[in-house]
Amino acid sequence: MKELETYLPGIKLGEGEQLVPDNSVYLALHSLSYAWPCLSFDILRDNLGEDRSTYPHTAWLVTGTQAGEIPGQGKAKDEVVIMRMSGLSKTQYDDDSEAGDDDDDNEGEDEDAKLDFQTIPHVGNVNRIRAAPVPSGSAIPDPYHVATFSETGKVHIFDVKPYIDTLSGPSKPRQKLPVHTISNHGRSEGFAVEWGNTGLLTGDVDKKIFLTTITPTGFHTSPNPYLSHTSSVEDLQWSPNESTVFASCSADRTVRVWDIRAKGRKSVVSVEAHPEDVNVISWNKGVDYLLVSGGDEGGIKVWDLRMFKESVLSCTTRVPS
Repeated sequence: MKELETYLPGIKLGEGEQLVPDNSVYLALHSLSYAWPCLSFDILRDNLGEDRSTYPHTAWLVTGTQAGEIPGQGKAKDEVVIMRMSGLSKTQYDDDSEAGDDDDDNEGEDEDAKLDFQTIPHVGNVNRIRAAPVPSGSAIPDPYHVATFSETGKVHIFDVKPYIDTLSGPSKPRQKLPVHTISNHGRSEGFAVEWGNTGLLTGDVDKKIFLTTITPTGFHTSPNPYLSHTSSVEDLQWSPNESTVFASCSADRTVRVWDIRAKGRKSVVSVEAHPEDVNVISWNKGVDYLLVSGGDEGGIKVWDLRMFKESVLSCTTRVPS
């Protein structure tokens, strides 16, 4: 049997070779399977406290399916899935029992991991799903909003709180329909969804970004989109410290920064960030002038937003060899 080797980017796998995790690297490593592929997921808030370190762990997730065809029956129905994974024990030494004998802290190692879930019917594949933000230390909000961007072009907002309650205890009435649906994108699907204190941002393949806010009477989506990108909007991020500022990235190879107070709904600054499509961005929550972007060419770039005044952003780059 060939000796295991560490995989590095650029190494081609031989016939019959596959990537497998090294359990000694992870304190806990679990995997699960669902009936259909899920392209996107998000973490849900629970009431189990912050900085948990005692095993076994419990984690709450929400995801959405990309259901396929059932032979002879046509396309399967898609779902939003609320998951509770419990009994997540330590697994670090599963591959090496002798090493495990030297570990005095065996708490939770004999627990069986368990998956419980509830589903909500969803029209169309779920391209992206995002849960509304919850401040650190806060309880589970009620309602607890989750947004999905469907392949149909619709953005649906669901309240998952009753489903969390059902998984946590006695069954409660559950609404199987969205509490709100955004139709402003028409039939243009999208993959960019981002909640913030100011509202919900959604971006589509037709280069449009819409802002939906929560009002005393419900949800309101401005009919006028933010327009500066020339191709599909791939990701969105609110600034961690400026409630009116957000960033976007696009298949037009740019990263743009916007201020919703600016007239004309145009970006206030932009940079050609990558030589190919920019698929993902993330705003550093601890250092608010740093933004990271990732492109189709395999490059990862960290941008210093303090250089905005010059309209040219400084960055450091890492491209896998």
